[in-house]
Amino acid sequence: MRPIFLLGMLLPGSAMFAQPCATDVSVGSSSNMFTNVTCATMPVAVDKDLNTVLFVHRNNATTFGGSSGNLRYDVSTDGGNTWTTNQGVLNPLMTLQARYPQAAIYNPSGNTNPSNAYLGYLAPTITGSAFTGYVNGVRQLNGTGNTENYNQLPATGTGVARSMVKGAPGIFWSIDAQYSGTAITGFRIFKGTWNGSTDIAWAVNNTLTPTFNTAYDGTSKVGDYNIAFDPTGQFGWISVLTHITPGPASYAFRPVFWRTTDGGNTWSGPDQVSLSQFSCIAPNITVGNTASTNFESDLLVDVNGEPHLLTTICNGNNAYAVFYGSWHHMYDITNTGGVWNAMDISNVNAGRGTWGVTPNAVTMDNAPQATRSADGTKLFFGWTDNITYAVGAPNQSPNLFVRGYDVNTRMWTTVRDVTACQPLLNGTAFFPKFAEGLLEPVPGQYKIAAVTGIFTSSDPTLIANFRFLNSILFYANDFTIPQPSAPVAIDQGSSYIKCAGTAAALSVTGTFDDLLWSNDSTTNNISVNNPGIYTITVRSGCTIGRDTIDVIQLVSDTAGVTQICLGDSTTLSVTGNALSYLWNPGSVPGNTFGVLPAVTSTYTLLASGTGGCADTTIITVSVDTARVSVPASATICAGDSVTLTASGVASYSWPSLSQSTAAVTVSPSGNTTYIVDGVSSTGCASSDTISVIVNPLPVLSLSPATMFLCPEDSAVACPLPNLPGGTYSGTGVTGNMFDPQMTGPGTFTITYTYTDSVTGCTNSSAATVTVHSAPVAQITAAAGSVCAGSSDTLTASGILTYNWMPGSDTTQAIVVSPAVSTTYYVTGADSNGCTASDSLLVTVMSLPEITITASDTLICTGDAATLSALGALNYTWNPGNISSQSVIVSPVTSTTYTVSGSDSLGCTSVDSVMITVAPLPTAVFNNPVTLCVDDAPLTITGGSPVGGTYFGSGVAGGVFTPSVAGVGSFSIGYAVVDGNGCTDTAYVVYAVNACVGITESNALEVIGVYPNPNQGIFMLSISAALTDDLVIDVRDLHGRAIFSETVQQNPAGFVKQIDLGHCSSGIYYLVLRSGAAYRVEKIVIQK
Repeated sequence: MRPIFLLGMLLPGSAMFAQPCATDVSVGSSSNMFTNVTCATMPVAVDKDLNTVLFVHRNNATTFGGSSGNLRYDVSTDGGNTWTTNQGVLNPLMTLQARYPQAAIYNPSGNTNPSNAYLGYLAPTITGSAFTGYVNGVRQLNGTGNTENYNQLPATGTGVARSMVKGAPGIFWSIDAQYSGTAITGFRIFKGTWNGSTDIAWAVNNTLTPTFNTAYDGTSKVGDYNIAFDPTGQFGWISVLTHITPGPASYAFRPVFWRTTDGGNTWSGPDQVSLSQFSCIAPNITVGNTASTNFESDLLVDVNGEPHLLTTICNGNNAYAVFYGSWHHMYDITNTGGVWNAMDISNVNAGRGTWGVTPNAVTMDNAPQATRSADGTKLFFGWTDNITYAVGAPNQSPNLFVRGYDVNTRMWTTVRDVTACQPLLNGTAFFPKFAEGLLEPVPGQYKIAAVTGIFTSSDPTLIANFRFLNSILFYANDFTIPQPSAPVAIDQGSSYIKCAGTAAALSVTGTFDDLLWSNDSTTNNISVNNPGIYTITVRSGCTIGRDTIDVIQLVSDTAGVTQICLGDSTTLSVTGNALSYLWNPGSVPGNTFGVLPAVTSTYTLLASGTGGCADTTIITVSVDTARVSVPASATICAGDSVTLTASGVASYSWPSLSQSTAAVTVSPSGNTTYIVDGVSSTGCASSDTISVIVNPLPVLSLSPATMFLCPEDSAVACPLPNLPGGTYSGTGVTGNMFDPQMTGPGTFTITYTYTDSVTGCTNSSAATVTVHSAPVAQITAAAGSVCAGSSDTLTASGILTYNWMPGSDTTQAIVVSPAVSTTYYVTGADSNGCTASDSLLVTVMSLPEITITASDTLICTGDAATLSALGALNYTWNPGNISSQSVIVSPVTSTTYTVSGSDSLGCTSVDSVMITVAPLPTAVFNNPVTLCVDDAPLTITGGSPVGGTYFGSGVAGGVFTPSVAGVGSFSIGYAVVDGNGCTDTAYVVYAVNACVGITESNALEVIGVYPNPNQGIFMLSISAALTDDLVIDVRDLHGRAIFSETVQQNPAGFVKQIDLGHCSSGIYYLVLRSGAAYRVEKIVIQK
């Protein structure tokens, strides 16, 4: 136990205003409260993209059987509004019993269905009362894929792992203390990795062994320990409330940190934060005391990779104890730009609350809980307190307080008490648990996922029920209170132009409690050689200030033509970031400089930077000459081409040809002059011309120019030319004849070629011959195969006229309805008079024969029958429109069921069957008996109608034997079965007493059950006061227990809601027992 002292009183000092209250949504239950009492465990997990939240806890063995070492879970897929509870168990093998479970959600990439996501769990296991390892595994949220692994993590020196959080995608983290048997010696970092298919594999990532300060009593002193990562999973922090050396000597708890910047591959630290350095803390510490954290904490890492440790800062007694009766506040211990700071979140009054009796007592201080948005910009801090407390009052009736912080705008929300305004929640925020992340139902809305426990009689060893605190909502415009900042400004402003080879001198003026440049310098004045953005972070008291400066390398990029032709001018220019530019010769300032050199010349540019430094650039402008040359002329025939070649320069351009090569090929239609432009290697341009003379081609014609033939025609003469003396060529051409039988169908060209004897120019003329192809007829069917009684459409193609057989149709498409498979024929001609024909078989298919078989055609009320269909491939049942070969039906009244079935060919037929529903018999048994345990066996009577069977404790063959049953109250049943096999059961109580002369009254004589009949939910009221616990049982007609609960003794006017919404319609019996009092009521559920 951690010592505390409760003294004095301090009124709360944080601003609050009314907001909507949290609402109470019941979730699961556990055999006891111990599953939830460790502050830093994380059994609640969310996935904002799936709007899903879950809670893992130990089993309620009283209600669900099994062991309290089993783990169950509750899940909501609508943001916590409705829940499916007590699912599982997660560890059915239970090789070792589990304690203090933690949870996370793994959502595969691209998934949007909550059922496809996975619950990951991690819990320590025990042997006797010692922790001896871990159990871990996953379960898909559709209820499948359960895994259960033991001792992937070390089985010795273990404790209770804290802070199960997400890192990079598919990576999970937790941390545990390493225990020697007498003290904590270090910490193990646990890393879980999704194996790519079915599970999360856990291993030890690293072990931290700080040098604890053991001077006080020879042992280490450790409070909570946490691990957290930023949204990327690359920047992570570990915090431990402890005392290490070297460091302050006073015996008090301080935050100690380790850090990773590479996704957990390496960790640096420890870094112990002295609380006395902060001026918002030190003045509140009474003389003789020392600043100390208490023993609980939670940790977040924001979007900037910076830590936020939520804990209570108190007056410590220099002996590792704290005075809750003195000043104590909730603080965010954070690191901004490498500088530690303490941000005061809120005053708190509460001391430690205690429930139960040693050794099973549990305690809670302020129960800090922290959660953040998925992008890491919004942080929310929660703790327990009560504004009605005096300072240091035991935290026996806690409410939950929450405050938010925006790390980008450095703005706070007000402090909100989210439970005091709700009567059902006021003063009952026991052991709250936040998920690591927030639900974000809509952009700009942030919903905290929180679960609290409900004691039974303030006893942690009794059944604990849990509730989800719904509707804890914050909005983006709630962040209205600025975090004070320290004024700081870099003397050189926001930018510094640095010349090559020189250093930039940066400085800040002022005196600060802490100062750190982004290059790790800690003095006001620094000198830097490398360009980049430099940030200074300072702390004055408990305020942080930051400023940045961009150190920029001086840039002078010159431009302009530096190679010119004689007589040309050029303008030199510079772009860059210099403070000023100066050109020489001439000392001309500015970004441009115009020159007109007659010979190659050199110019100098002087660029000035910050602090009087300068860079020099030398520019040379060269003068050059060159001309392009091409032959004067060339001669060609019309339609021919000639290659023109230019020379004398580096590049060429023929403007009229859009070509840029030295040699170009041209084919002008008439005499043409071409211009070529040339550019030398230095960019000087010139032009030249060449004339191309074109001689005309002879003019030819053929008559006729077009001919049409059939494939069987004989050879014909080629068309006649206007200029004789030439030659014919082409496919099918022999001499001056064309033969279609040689070519076959197609289009062919006959070419006539003639050469002018004067110019030597040759020309050709062509005629076209078309040889028609024979047509191809084809029939296509819409189906080709039809069910008996159906029709098909046949369509002909490839011809223009149609004659169908059988029949005398002359249309392109016909509709046929053959009774048997039939072959259809079509004959027709194309536009050239060529004929063709085709045929097609239409196949007729038989209908399926459907038959129904029923497991029973006569059933009792509330029973079911199985109907199966045969003879087809696909089936649809009605009523119900159910697609299945077999269906299970449970009609309330006699009903006819019809099935429609189709075979693999799509043919359909139907069948039907009548299911008759017989009413249940009514069993009566109104003969309760009170006996002494030593009385002789009693023949049981009072059941009707006759012919039924008596059963129950001590009953055999219709005889009740008190000595066999023993002392107590026993439900004795009488079951009857009618001629239809339908069953009903009635119960009475046989009371067996030790017969010591005390008669107990029946306090259950006046009860109320309403409404009855109902739809599964009804109210139970008892007028008389109960001096004994009330046992409530509900049984079905077969005597099976479907609901059981024990309620502690109650005063008169007891009222309770019973929820049997999961039960089907039918008759049930409500059995009540309280001491010797007994009562049975019939319940009718109608849905």
